Amino acid sequence: MPAPTTRRPVAKRRLLKDEAHDAIQAAILDGTFAPGEKLDDQALTQWLGISRSPIREALNLLASEGFVEIQAQSSTSVVTPDPEQIEYATQALGVLVGGALQLAIPAFTEAERAETVRLIEAGLLSVERRDAREYYSVMGVGFAEYVIAHCPNPIVAGIAGNSVPALVFRIRIAGDLRTPNWDLLASGWTRVRFAVLEGDLESAERAFAELYRLPLASAEWAPAQWAESRG
Repeated sequence: MPAPTTRRPVAKRRLLKDEAHDAIQAAILDGTFAPGEKLDDQALTQWLGISRSPIREALNLLASEGFVEIQAQSSTSVVTPDPEQIEYATQALGVLVGGALQLAIPAFTEAERAETVRLIEAGLLSVERRDAREYYSVMGVGFAEYVIAHCPNPIVAGIAGNSVPALVFRIRIAGDLRTPNWDLLASGWTRVRFAVLEGDLESAERAFAELYRLPLASAEWAPAQWAESRG
């Protein structure tokens, strides 16, 4: 039979390890798997109906992304809050999202600029309400994802897109450990809003440095405030 002259698109099949990765990641993010919970290979294979090999590949990828920790003898558990790591994660998030924003601001259309401002204003509303969970959802997820999606540098967008979800997760699960500096958040995001509207890259950089505790030659940030132990 002669080959057809018109091209027929072929549906791209996803690998089992990718299916397992997405399912386990979603369960971690929605709290089905709690911080510190051990992830048993056999239980995961029964839950997902996938063999052990792609499950292990998925867990190795999740470990590289910062969602799980793999100990000796392949014992795997969801990451648990660590104050020192939260500070590192906060800075990393600021570098990645701030860098994407610096590249995106000059390239924004008016509609994209308006949507970015709307997301910032939603975040400011969560700050006004002192609602940490809503704040992490709006700014750590919604705002960050939007900025990364509209970053014109595909390499920066790719690195940030792969790294930001785990960073936000690490910060969010430790929300009860650290007392947010609501005044700083209100001031910083108000200045980011102004910077986006005016296309002021320098103001955006300084505001992000304050929000995410990044070093500047002309400023030092007060130590983070940690909640008292409940033990």
